[in-house]
Amino acid sequence: MAVHVRFLSLTVTTATAEKTYRFNQPATVISGASGSGKSSLLMLLKHTIGGSARLTTTVRDHVHSVRADVVMGTQHMILKRTISDERSDHVDILDPDTLTLLHSLAVRSANRRETLSDYLLQATGFPRASIPSTRDGNAQSLDLTFSNLFAYTYMEAHNIDREVVGHRDTWFNRKRKELFKLMFTLTDSALMELRLAKGLLDEQLKKKKAEYANVTQFLQASDSRSEEELRAELTSLRDMLGRAESTLSSLRFELEDNAAADTVLRQDLGQAVDAARDAAQEVLGARDLVEARAAVVAQVTLDLARLERSSTAIDLLSPFDFVVCPRCMQRLENRPVPADHCVVCLQPDPRDADVDPVVVQQTRTALEEQLQDARAVQDADVQVLQRAQEFAEQADFRATTLRRQLDALTRDTIAPRFEAIAQSSARVATLKATIDAVAQLRDFWTRARSINQTVRDITEVPREMLEAAKAVPPPESAPHFVSVADFLPEGDPLAPLTARAGRRIGAGQVADLAHRVHGLRLADDVVYGKDLIGPALRELRAAVQLYREGTHTEEVGRELLRAIGELAQIAGWVASDAGEHAEAERTYRLGMSAARAAGDGVLSGNVAGSLAYQWSNTGRTTDAVALARAALEDAGPDAPPRARALYLDRVAWAHTRAGQDREAMATLGEAGEALAGDSAGTESPSYLYWVDAGELRVMEARVYTELRRPLRAVPLLTEVLGRYDASHARELALYLSWLAVAYADANEPETAAGKASRMLALGQSGSQRTAERTRIVLDRLEAFRDVPEVAELLAS
Repeated sequence: MAVHVRFLSLTVTTATAEKTYRFNQPATVISGASGSGKSSLLMLLKHTIGGSARLTTTVRDHVHSVRADVVMGTQHMILKRTISDERSDHVDILDPDTLTLLHSLAVRSANRRETLSDYLLQATGFPRASIPSTRDGNAQSLDLTFSNLFAYTYMEAHNIDREVVGHRDTWFNRKRKELFKLMFTLTDSALMELRLAKGLLDEQLKKKKAEYANVTQFLQASDSRSEEELRAELTSLRDMLGRAESTLSSLRFELEDNAAADTVLRQDLGQAVDAARDAAQEVLGARDLVEARAAVVAQVTLDLARLERSSTAIDLLSPFDFVVCPRCMQRLENRPVPADHCVVCLQPDPRDADVDPVVVQQTRTALEEQLQDARAVQDADVQVLQRAQEFAEQADFRATTLRRQLDALTRDTIAPRFEAIAQSSARVATLKATIDAVAQLRDFWTRARSINQTVRDITEVPREMLEAAKAVPPPESAPHFVSVADFLPEGDPLAPLTARAGRRIGAGQVADLAHRVHGLRLADDVVYGKDLIGPALRELRAAVQLYREGTHTEEVGRELLRAIGELAQIAGWVASDAGEHAEAERTYRLGMSAARAAGDGVLSGNVAGSLAYQWSNTGRTTDAVALARAALEDAGPDAPPRARALYLDRVAWAHTRAGQDREAMATLGEAGEALAGDSAGTESPSYLYWVDAGELRVMEARVYTELRRPLRAVPLLTEVLGRYDASHARELALYLSWLAVAYADANEPETAAGKASRMLALGQSGSQRTAERTRIVLDRLEAFRDVPEVAELLAS
């Protein structure tokens, strides 16, 4: 996909002047002393198209606006943007002839309105596309913007010497990969939309599967019964509950009948107790009255006796005059005694009426009558007391009888039913609690079934999405050359044509080819064999055609051959990663021929070593050892340290695969010594950019793993993987595969399963190397199938 984008001029407006810089020549070189504004001019170009430019303080203080005359695809437009005012977040699109305003578009928009990026993408023919992504475990989408596309044509000065298209910015990896596919027509916007929808569905599927796993694990841990068993038990429990509630209702009905009789009996008992209490009160009153009558009779009897004694004493003693006290026998004549008083007791003498026999007799008769009346009343009260006592005894007897009847009724009828009701109520409550628990478990099963249905719904492609996928036309792309034999002539593929009709090839075309080769190397970090083999072979075809058909100087021809050699090496590597080993070998042989024709032994060694590495992994171990040694010889003793270290690593791997342990270990030591000679000032070819001490440690660990020395392999791989760039998913998966095997060899199957699971999660389906390593890891773990973690991994 080729799109013409060209800046014709840039007009800078300040408060006092306006300056136009024109770029109407085939190439424009901006030169000047440091600080003269070269980078600022390029930054203003980036600012004009909506990019986040690093503008200096001088530019922000003095430049008011910039205006760029741009041709994008077939559209000619003027873009104008201010620097530091409230309109600086918008870009005005002007008519190139009249400078009238056509559109004013925001640089960014949060409400999905058209932005400048959308307008420029449409002008260049690129679709407005989004790609699936995740953040904090949640699915989301990333928009591919014109600024992302512009990164392929614009590079800031401080990045020129160290990276291409921001390949070291890991946050940009996903966008860079999709843009690469768009440019090489490996995908289109419709397919990307389907992938975005798939990403959202995958996220939903992942959540639902996790939810389903949590529910089923809870059910298995809490209760071993299946949903059918729970349903049958729930039916049985509800039947039992119905019977228990019926029994409880019957008991309560019987209790109500007995309670009526109990109520009547209690009422009778209450009346009897009241009557007994009243009778007891009457007995007490009658007894008090009888006692009072007895006291009156006793008093009258006492008075009558006293009268009798007094009358007798008067009759007997009145004739005597006492001179001596009859008690103490003392004489009384000298004792002073008042007149009319007794000389013995000194009391006044009784009146005559008191000692008159007639009066005494009258008093006696009155007392006797009074005594007779009192005794008659007393007898009557005693009879009343006896009747009250008899009634009280009858009332007590009735109350006691009724109380015994009530106790018997309570003991024999009421209490047993109360106890039965309590037991039945407890039974009903227990059954209800059990039914609730079983119903809750059944609801969990229902939830699990619903989640499982949702999973099936997600995994089944919706009809409308399927129809949309069928309606997407296949992306138009250049012919896919499945083999270099399709475009290489017979005989010497690099022999120039007898009559060259092509254009004159200069250093610029060679430099462009070298940049594209390096771009393929970087693309290989994120786009894998099966996806990249087509573009790689197309580039190789174009390079060979350029060399054979174009005219060039001897020096340019040598550089072309060197570029073809490098291109053949990366194309062969891509073909090998795609599993096309025969194709890779043909491509490697083309690269070796080009490198030798260019007189570049280091490059020839790199290509030959790549083929030796493939042979090591495909069973030609003897040939691999010989070719790896020859590649090292081709490079020569003066090869850069990185080159010798890499080629020695390949020799060590060839010895390892051939079962030559000592030679492999010795060669690893030589590789480490060779890399130790590398320094900041040592020049190395660009295709060795990835060779460093970490990569050598990985190879060393792989050798130790292959030689079944896990105690050496595991620390090395763990150290490297701890700081490895996660964006290089294929290499990360491969290194994890070696670590998994090493742990398995160390009899740590649980950890091995964890590393293998992480490897599988990377899912590099476009790489045959990864697929082969996956098979090896799973085969190695078969020996530990009885370990739960391994069994779960193998089952998945």
